Amino acid sequence: MKFSICFTSLFGSSVRASVLAVLSLGSAAAATAPDTVGLDESLTLEQPATYVGVRTGLAIPTNANGDVLAVGPTLGVVLNEQNTVGLRVIWMDNPPDNPLATYTPPVPWAWGPVVDWQYHMLPDHSINFYFNGSAGFVYGIPSDVEEDNVILPILEGGFGARISKIVPSGRRIFMSPELGMVPGAIAPYVAMTFGVIKM
Repeated sequence: MKFSICFTSLFGSSVRASVLAVLSLGSAAAATAPDTVGLDESLTLEQPATYVGVRTGLAIPTNANGDVLAVGPTLGVVLNEQNTVGLRVIWMDNPPDNPLATYTPPVPWAWGPVVDWQYHMLPDHSINFYFNGSAGFVYGIPSDVEEDNVILPILEGGFGARISKIVPSGRRIFMSPELGMVPGAIAPYVAMTFGVIKM
């Protein structure tokens, strides 16, 4: 019992000493920190235009029976007037076979990250045409518990139109119908993206 009381007292004292040490270091750092009021504004980081949205796609692979639905949110940045790059997380229903494998066990669904790059031809217009390239992968768990996990590569190329409007807040809302191809699965696809660009 005496050992337990001593240990508790010692532990509490150590915690208090550690907290006081951290507070002292923080006060010292704040006291010695340089004044940032007079810094050159050119040294501050710029905030790029960003976009968020949700995309829904429907592909028809030649190596599967039926179509494949893919949905997911997307987030990205506007690099310049004509180029955007973003990250999309997709959920895919009834994914097709892996074109790089000789055998793919049945997978009810899969999900994973995809990187999107778009080149816009008329970025300042309300109707703008663009080329899209996407690469990534999805991961799925086979229905048969004795099978290994399935990882499917994603590679897409498409052409679309971004129809947008600037709202009073200064943001640009848009919808983008797109038509393309998944080369590995030889699967044409159609997609629709809804989103907003924060300038």
